[in-house]
Amino acid sequence: MLSFGLAIGSCRKKHCHDPKNPECENYDPCWGKLKPSANFLMTYHHPWGGPIDEKYLPEYCDTIIGAGATFVADYSNAVSYTWKIGTDTRSFTGRKINVDFSKYVEDPINNLQSNKLFYNPIEIILSVKLRKSECNPYGDTTLVKKKKLVFAVDNGLYGKYLGRVEGESSDRVIEMFGYTADFDRWVNDLLHRGRTAIVNLPNLLKKDTIRIIKHAIPYKLTTFKNFIWDSESDEMYEPWKFTDPPRYYILDGINFAHFYIDRQPDGRNFITLKYKSVDLNKNVKWFTFKGRELK
Repeated sequence: MLSFGLAIGSCRKKHCHDPKNPECENYDPCWGKLKPSANFLMTYHHPWGGPIDEKYLPEYCDTIIGAGATFVADYSNAVSYTWKIGTDTRSFTGRKINVDFSKYVEDPINNLQSNKLFYNPIEIILSVKLRKSECNPYGDTTLVKKKKLVFAVDNGLYGKYLGRVEGESSDRVIEMFGYTADFDRWVNDLLHRGRTAIVNLPNLLKKDTIRIIKHAIPYKLTTFKNFIWDSESDEMYEPWKFTDPPRYYILDGINFAHFYIDRQPDGRNFITLKYKSVDLNKNVKWFTFKGRELK
């Protein structure tokens, strides 16, 4: 009886259960590999092109501010990728495509009637044709995935917020609103719309109101939840590169600002704002404000 028990024990030692090990009985050659699917991601695309620094790559999401979108299929080993973009009759192919929706967002008929902040959703359909492989023994299979893309006029950021600056012991109410700079009259408004002013935030210049160029560089980050202003300089004045000779514009000492907007179930925004303040002597201080929208 004892020898029988030892025989069983020694037999079990020979077995293993590691899907990554080819010698194991449960070996899975597709372990850790992306399984075939038609899933895809969507993100903001700057319709004028141009290089994008990795630190400014937009997040993947289904709601985008702007007029361009990038679509990327997850699976990379397909025979073909075919995209159907809303009612567009054009043919789109390839694992990654960029689509300009300028005409769509310029037509007021596409605004969502129940909420003018958004446009009517656009159905995106991806069909992925697979090739026969170890992880796809069937071959000639076509997988299909459908998603909805929504464009937004803005993120509804402007308004009053109750919150606190990190390090402070009491709450404060801040207000954000849009404004137009004097020289906007002669600078292309497409590049400079959406300037933001904020009242009652601490800064090294001790200004009651600070101004931020919300979309000065459109491709830096303009998703529904995120946008960044980065002058990439600690100078109080920045040379304006779109004119010759260059003009200079005071930045109120705010040379970096990152807004993250999280819309709550009640429709109000909760924001996290991290910004860098610079004074005339190039002293730098970072601030972070978190607050909920007041309505």
